[in-house]
Amino acid sequence: MQRSSFVGPLFHRAYNRIALAGTKAYFKLRHGLSKQTFWVRTGPVLMPVTGDSDLQIPHYYVYGSKWWRLEEDLFSAHIQPGSTVLDVGANHGFLTALFSMLAGAGGKVIAFEPSPSVCSKLSAMVSQNNLSTVTVFNAGCGSKPGQMNLYTPQSSGNASLRPENIQGAAQVKGELKKHTVNIVRLDDELKSLDRLDFVKIDTEGFEDEVLAGMRGLIERFRPIIYIELCKQFHASSERAAAILREFNYRFVPELDIEHSSNGESYLAFPG
Repeated sequence: MQRSSFVGPLFHRAYNRIALAGTKAYFKLRHGLSKQTFWVRTGPVLMPVTGDSDLQIPHYYVYGSKWWRLEEDLFSAHIQPGSTVLDVGANHGFLTALFSMLAGAGGKVIAFEPSPSVCSKLSAMVSQNNLSTVTVFNAGCGSKPGQMNLYTPQSSGNASLRPENIQGAAQVKGELKKHTVNIVRLDDELKSLDRLDFVKIDTEGFEDEVLAGMRGLIERFRPIIYIELCKQFHASSERAAAILREFNYRFVPELDIEHSSNGESYLAFPG
């Protein structure tokens, strides 16, 4: 029994590494032959492969169906037809698409992505999948408007406005790409909003600044918030949690930053 429980995870990790390596090779070969963007299905969503060597799409391609089922089970209880959803740190829009499908034709999804190149692919994904209720903003979100440097490793899903927060930064192969991006305050950008039901924030250690710039929206609408809080981003996660506690939010599961896994996210409910 002990051997089986040990071998099983090893087998799955080896299989996943092989699947990812094969996917990356296939994408590189296909794009190299055509020199054109092509589309692949990740779960029920079509996403573009542009040949820019971003490792995020291969992960969606390999794990997309599994991730979609898990995320749909999690979010379907909290996002209803007609909901208005805010996606901060939308990346390529995998969850943006799910939010749009859950909110339905009468709903609204507002997606923010700071990287110009990734936002271009996000917008293309929205168009390709006919997600007519999604509005995309090419901007990051913070406590004050302006410009900042966005640092991106091989996988754009780990990009951060705080380079020290990038997952495995010490082991990143090659240099981080640095781009100057626009930053907005959500209280300013969405001041005309008349409804906000659900917010997702995944900004690799910048969650505290996002929350600081949307205090007015939180006070007005009391949305459910799904937010990345983890030991990897300990200081910023503690600050983010403190802001939510100011508004009497409770966390599910019970918040335990000190023992959390990298990339762990929590649902926060208004009290």
